[in-house]
Amino acid sequence: MKLRREELDELRSILAIRRENTQTIGLLEMEKGRLVAQSLANEAQYNSLQHRLMEKYGENLEIDPDTGKVKIKKETNEGLKKV
Repeated sequence: MKLRREELDELRSILAIRRENTQTIGLLEMEKGRLVAQSLANEAQYNSLQHRLMEKYGENLEIDPDTGKVKIKKETNEGLKKV
């Protein structure tokens, strides 16, 4: 069986794009794995710091993980009240 020149060129073009896409997907998956591992390590650091701060300043410490704001809740007759 003989392929015409145009068919052979089209086949090579498709295979080149396929190979490039497969390589790109592999690189993206590796980067995804690295980012997931980094995120888990960061979460562990945050939890460790939060635990140390709560040990130092008490259980009334409130940390907003989105903004980084730290508040100490004051006790009142009704229980704990945010300040």
